[in-house]
Amino acid sequence: MNQSKGPKGKQAQFAANDVGRKSSGYLAVNHLEFQKMRETNMPTNNPKSSEFNMKPISPLNLEDYYKEWKGEEHQVQRKGTITQKPLIHKDRKTLILSLILLLSALAGNSTIGIFFLTIDETAPLIRAAWRLLYLVIFMLPFAILDYRRNKHNMYVTLTPNSNCMKMILVASFGQCLWTSCNSTSIQYTSIAHSETIRFAFPIIPVILRALYGKTPSKLEKMAGLAIIVGGTILAFDNDFTTYKYVDLNNVGFFTRLIWGDLMAVFSGVGGVFFFTYYHKLIREMPIYLGTAYMSFASFIMVAIVSLIFGEANLGFNDEMGIFGGLAPKWLFIYILFTVITGFGAFVSAPQAAQQFGSGLVTMIMSINPIISIFLIKVLGWQGFPSALGTIGILLMLPGIMILSHLKGEEEQAENDLIPEIGDRTYSYYISQVDERS
Repeated sequence: MNQSKGPKGKQAQFAANDVGRKSSGYLAVNHLEFQKMRETNMPTNNPKSSEFNMKPISPLNLEDYYKEWKGEEHQVQRKGTITQKPLIHKDRKTLILSLILLLSALAGNSTIGIFFLTIDETAPLIRAAWRLLYLVIFMLPFAILDYRRNKHNMYVTLTPNSNCMKMILVASFGQCLWTSCNSTSIQYTSIAHSETIRFAFPIIPVILRALYGKTPSKLEKMAGLAIIVGGTILAFDNDFTTYKYVDLNNVGFFTRLIWGDLMAVFSGVGGVFFFTYYHKLIREMPIYLGTAYMSFASFIMVAIVSLIFGEANLGFNDEMGIFGGLAPKWLFIYILFTVITGFGAFVSAPQAAQQFGSGLVTMIMSINPIISIFLIKVLGWQGFPSALGTIGILLMLPGIMILSHLKGEEEQAENDLIPEIGDRTYSYYISQVDERS
């Protein structure tokens, strides 16, 4: 029986994607658990461990030892990767904290459009750029902590390599669309229209896969049909009740359709790139450091577009300056905006997904449009949708929830196969015995 060689030196910093492709040759175990396994004298075949010279054990035996030591149910992939489904902790304090994080994520994602609505004295692209600028500032302390905590960890990527750079650029392009198109959309249509349409983005990958010859499942077909029919009905709804900020009754039907609803569609397209590649990125880099890189790139993109179209200048003017959001006039609202939405989207949501699983969390997040509709009504800025609009939203929402759940399950499966190496789960890759001989 030949034993495969383990990683040496800088070669140990191979990407998680490579691990996924070679998962038949490696076992992944969380490093904290691995340390405990060593402390409890559990045999391993890590080439750097003191037990490496012990008699080699087969992967199946290693899995059995691991299960017995852990005392919990684990899902074992066919290719030999040890994985663990997220478990809801039985500890009451942990469960309460997890629920608070989940509610924080809901609040953060449900209020982005509402905050944009309050900043009505500037062009949509400028306020989008300011939102990203504050997000970079907000994430900077977390990113520095991430860097300091992991600078001696050879298994974590801190400086973007070519693979990470591609992910950052694609994710930041998606974030640019997600943010700037949302900021534009709420200027011409209601919060109900904008939020419902843009959160229907899980239908886009289903459509793309169908165009490339992959037949959607029956559940995907039903959910997609509900979204398309509901969205069509919603597009013909032109009866709005507004009390503050934008008077939508003075917006023409086609103007609202193109600059309002269609911009929300483009925001959703951006959301596909944003969330897909953001999740890939934080498997390669610590989450806060990766978020800071991505948000900075998004800010540069939106700033360049604003300058090209003449909506902004390179100054601190509180109406047209790229850095005008730092003016005292906007300081309070943008700090509040960034703390609520930044913490909810980039801190609370990933932590909640760790506890409850991506499938459940993404499905719960899909009710954000409903929360936004009620919040805007409670604030007294816009009324509830008309009867036609309500029918469209009620048709779309179940489809959005189903596709969001399925998308979350796919992400969870990827996380199980390719362990995250962000700030919460650094993975050590243990060489596996080659059973071919």
